[in-house]
Amino acid sequence: VDQYELRPEQIKSLMEQAEANRRLRQEAEELAQKKSAEALKTLLPFTLAASDTGHDYLTLKNTRAGGLRVVDAVSPEQLNLLIKIAQGEVQAKELREQNPDSIVLTEGDLLVPVQDIEGNLWGTQVIRKNSTKLFTKNTQKESNFHVAGTDKAGIEALKDLKTIVIAEGYATADTVSQAIQMPVVVAFDAGNLPNVARVLKERFPDKAFVIAGDDDFQLELKHDLNSGKLKAIEAAKIVGGTYVLPIFAPGEQTLQNIVNDFNDLANKSSLGIDAVKRQIMPVIQAEQSKVAALNKSQVRERKLQSKAGGGRLDVSVTR
Repeated sequence: VDQYELRPEQIKSLMEQAEANRRLRQEAEELAQKKSAEALKTLLPFTLAASDTGHDYLTLKNTRAGGLRVVDAVSPEQLNLLIKIAQGEVQAKELREQNPDSIVLTEGDLLVPVQDIEGNLWGTQVIRKNSTKLFTKNTQKESNFHVAGTDKAGIEALKDLKTIVIAEGYATADTVSQAIQMPVVVAFDAGNLPNVARVLKERFPDKAFVIAGDDDFQLELKHDLNSGKLKAIEAAKIVGGTYVLPIFAPGEQTLQNIVNDFNDLANKSSLGIDAVKRQIMPVIQAEQSKVAALNKSQVRERKLQSKAGGGRLDVSVTR
């Protein structure tokens, strides 16, 4: 039986069509992300400051409210058409089924803004009172972040820091921020650590970087894969920095007692929040010293090159 073979021009046409379809999907996704972000911007003025209302999750984790918001009851005529607010989980489920393209929130939801390096909003992480986490529909999480320990966002929150510390979740980042008394970046999850690290390194090439990772020991014991540690290592390599994982007291980390991040170290370990400071501050200081020495060395080298070449001195430093 003769097999049908595509001619070169047919293969080329199929490849071009596949690429055109990919671009159309990407454009549609980007448009949906922009529309959702704009809708959330119109909602935020009608939400409540978490610092005023409090939230069960913040109490549970012993973390500060910072710039987080809490969803309040809003009359439909005040809302963007894309946003629906439910009074409870039953109504929220009904609204999602009836409005599959809408952003459905529930009164009392805690909102963590997802922002880019310029401070622009691209969505929110939603944390329910029962600690369930999800992202609002069409949130652009990749490479975007939040900064805990400050009311500022993006560059404004980070430009004056000597060291940028990046953690996974909000509670972990805020706990580290409390311990070291400086803002800490929230990447939201392990997979986004390398993406956020890359973006921040491009903007701040001369700063020191420390990745405060999660120690997913339970996954390593069960599946031989510690995703928190691996992504922290990957992120640290991207920025030429260092990673640090929490160290608990002997016997505290078991499959019956899963504690794996710096918030757990502060709240569930006998070592407490002082241990967070003891474990992270020396790493920050060492990294700052390393980067300062490297920057000084590179400036000196450029001066020597300038003298040798008789050219204009360029003291800009890139690493």
